Amino acid sequence: MFIAMHSAGPGDYLVNRSTKTILARPGDVVRVGDLSYTVDSAKLVDRQKVSTDSEIWDPYQPGRLVLITCMTPEGGGHIEDNVIITATLTSAVD
Repeated sequence: MFIAMHSAGPGDYLVNRSTKTILARPGDVVRVGDLSYTVDSAKLVDRQKVSTDSEIWDPYQPGRLVLITCMTPEGGGHIEDNVIITATLTSAVD
């Protein structure tokens, strides 16, 4: 499953735009609906390279979640990087 969002708004739970850091860490739990995923990795990727990064777009991984958001500079401006967070399905949320 792929979810793309803006960092201004919902994505701010995943990044700190003022320090340009990713808040999600390996081992953290991300919930999507009634499903729970465990974060495997979180990295910044040059936004010009996202569309060709095969690690991001590999469609052959059942139970995989990929969250994509922009690292928008605080106060706006030119976006240079995207945040890519990958996670693995853990269980249904109780």
